[in-house]
This record gives sequence, C-alpha cells and structure tokens, in this order.
Amino acid sequence: MRLELKTIGFDVAKETVQRLGLEIPKVCMTGLVEAVNAVIEQAKSNLYEYPPAARYKRTGRLGASLEILTQTQAGHLLVVEAGSLLEYAFYQEYGWTTRAGTSVPGKFYFTMAMEQKRYEFPDLLMAKVKAIVPGGGR
Repeated sequence: MRLELKTIGFDVAKETVQRLGLEIPKVCMTGLVEAVNAVIEQAKSNLYEYPPAARYKRTGRLGASLEILTQTQAGHLLVVEAGSLLEYAFYQEYGWTTRAGTSVPGKFYFTMAMEQKRYEFPDLLMAKVKAIVPGGGR
C-alpha cells in the first residue's frame, strides 16, 4: 500500500522548522511514519472484524505481519510504504477466484483503514511537528 499525505497550512510550521535549523523532511517523515502506524493499527482492527471460515483457525499471522516496509525521501517527496510480505496478504485484501471459478471477495482491511484515518493525517503530522519543534511549531 502506498500512502500520500498532503497538508494544508503547513507553511507556518515549515518556516518555524527552517528557522530553528531543523531538517523539514526528517520532521515530516517522523510524523508521516506515526500516521502510517495509525493506519496499520486500524487495518489490524479491521482484519479481525471478519470471522475466519469454519475450516480455518485464526493465527494472527497476517495482522502481525503488517508493518512499514520502506521509507523513501526524494527531495521534498516523502514516501512510506506499508503492508505485509506474506504471499496471501494481497489475496486477503483484494479477493481471488478459485480453480472452480468461485469468486472470493476481498476484505479490503487496509484500504478501509487508509480511508478511515485519512482525515487524521494532518493532525498526526502537526502533533509530531509541535512535539519536536520548541514553542509548539508556532
């Protein structure tokens, strides 16, 4: 999963961070990682809302495998990719078709989590900036 974060009203915090000699990408990456971790926790919660099929035992392996996979910075572009490296994670998210042609719907647990948390991203980011920047980012 790839998350993009666009903030409004970031100019004031940006000026403060620059004035203090802090690196904007480093401060923002810290906030972005925190926001992505909130999405991961929501995805785990969403995942466990589905009861397992009768013949399967829930082990918690998929939920436990959800993590931040990469953090990349290219100029002012910050990218944090999160998800699972388990081979069946993709199929649990998006569904699949069996050999017999039966369609098994996806759970969309991660997609729903991104939607559920998207309005919290700016607040999580600014809270991290305020925690790092002396004077609360003003």
